[in-house]
Amino acid sequence: MNSLFNNRFSKKYLFRFLFTSLLIILNSNYSWAQFDSSYAIKYPDRLGLGIFQSRPSYQLNVNQKLNRDTTGFSKINYTTLAKNISGFGFFYDKISLFVGFKSPLDKSDRIRKGRTNYSQIGLAITGIRLRLEASYKSYKGFYDLNSVNYIPNFSDTTSYFQNRDMANHTLKVKAFYFLNKKKRFSYGAAYVNNVRQLHSAGSFILAANLYKFNLNSPAIVPLIIQNYFNPWQSWNTFNVTAISLGIGYTHTFTILKRGFFNLLFTLGAEQQHVSSKSANTNQVYNVWKMQLSAYDLRSSIGFNSKGFFISLQNIIDGNNYRLPQFDVSNVYISTFLNLGYRFKVKTPTYYKKFQNTKLYKAI
Repeated sequence: MNSLFNNRFSKKYLFRFLFTSLLIILNSNYSWAQFDSSYAIKYPDRLGLGIFQSRPSYQLNVNQKLNRDTTGFSKINYTTLAKNISGFGFFYDKISLFVGFKSPLDKSDRIRKGRTNYSQIGLAITGIRLRLEASYKSYKGFYDLNSVNYIPNFSDTTSYFQNRDMANHTLKVKAFYFLNKKKRFSYGAAYVNNVRQLHSAGSFILAANLYKFNLNSPAIVPLIIQNYFNPWQSWNTFNVTAISLGIGYTHTFTILKRGFFNLLFTLGAEQQHVSSKSANTNQVYNVWKMQLSAYDLRSSIGFNSKGFFISLQNIIDGNNYRLPQFDVSNVYISTFLNLGYRFKVKTPTYYKKFQNTKLYKAI
């Protein structure tokens, strides 16, 4: 049964499903281009320029279920030591671009926690009802927060256990479809600053994720606690391909048409293909399974006037994998401070033609 399902639910069909769903959404309503102007205002004739600072991080948590552990020694709480990113960005209408530069790490942190090499690439399109996000994230070099429990005589100057060779790569496409029946709510007002929310409004959300997650290391489990993971003490790969569908809700609360506070959450069921290996002990796990897994929590607070804007955003994007051997969770966390101003510009003729196309109006 599993082999039959694997053949039919291959990567090719996953991508076909997502692409077909997107076409249905884009062609279902061409009148999305206008908000209820008493609730939200677009600025298609203004160019937004801003500076920002962000701090990305990634956490991988493992709870083994192979051997009894009443002390909590065998828990693994890997995290990254990522640099702050400072940079500048601009947006015009529905198009946005941000360019960032890494800040130097504190020397004492490098000694105790090691170094994380990472890269991120992201692209997003934001409309009245549809938000599309495509991203690639890569992290190499982790340290274990739980090593305070299994390293003897751990103190404020002791180095954490560092797994310098462990690497994570994730390619993900995420879609939010805001039901937004009366077109009063704007995601862009809270997170992109290309729209201004005048009055409080919210919307139910349909959410979808399609992603490929790869984790590899010569040894995922720290040597000092490998006996708890027998016969998976040589665990070295953990790969997941998944698609999820879920629901959620978001709401923006406004103060005097300028101040705002937004909360967003989604939760989804996920079809996962999980493959994992323990090299030296010849353990292999390869299965398709459905479980409640994908979640997204976001918040944004700020001030948004006709010209000036500032916002502080937090995004938590996570997934859970409950397996017979161990439970694994991975969480991406990003904090983003954005400060900028909108300048009035003349819309180019060629861009006006693009704005009148069905594709533009559908987004």
